[in-house]
Amino acid sequence: MSQIKAKPFYIFTPECGVAWSHLVKPDDAFNKAPEWSVTLLLDTDDKETAMVFQQFEDGLDQWKGQLKAAFPDTTFKLGEHSRYEFTDFEGKKVLSIKCKKPVEAGQGANRFKNTPPVLVDKYGTPITGEEREKYIGLGRGTTVQAKLRVQGYNHPQYGVGLTVQPEAIVIMKFVPYEKTTDLSGFKFQSKNETQDLTPSNVENSFGGSTF
Repeated sequence: MSQIKAKPFYIFTPECGVAWSHLVKPDDAFNKAPEWSVTLLLDTDDKETAMVFQQFEDGLDQWKGQLKAAFPDTTFKLGEHSRYEFTDFEGKKVLSIKCKKPVEAGQGANRFKNTPPVLVDKYGTPITGEEREKYIGLGRGTTVQAKLRVQGYNHPQYGVGLTVQPEAIVIMKFVPYEKTTDLSGFKFQSKNETQDLTPSNVENSFGGSTF
């Protein structure tokens, strides 16, 4: 089956928190290919968060429609994991967006180097040169706005999904990173756990289903 290429689109986030940022120095842990990355944490109490989530879902639906229009007799499988999902982070419900941009992309003769994410301060001044080194670690309490480059993919192994790359980051509030013990991998029980119908209970379209 020949491939079709999805047209990228862009999403702008409201001011939000960050975690696990590698926006200045690429992450190459565990011998993986170096990549710039950051996880954005959007507050579900912010009405714009639901709008951002819907932009992702609409973009995915359009990409699925393009694939089915091009290959109507083919059954496609969605990826098991999504770059965007509602989850709990340190006791708060958030929309988590995992953004990754490889330092190098393409294959063979078409391989090329990407440019790093643009960093800008809250006054619109680009953060360049040695000044970028200050932002190697973004600590808890840092808030940003982000421009995200989103593009559909259809991978023979990983299925259909959306890539999310950090195109530009505006540092609204900067808190330096301080290394602490990370407890985010634990699942703690709520003292007063009740079911509700907030956007955090809305599932995205992933999970390995077919279309």
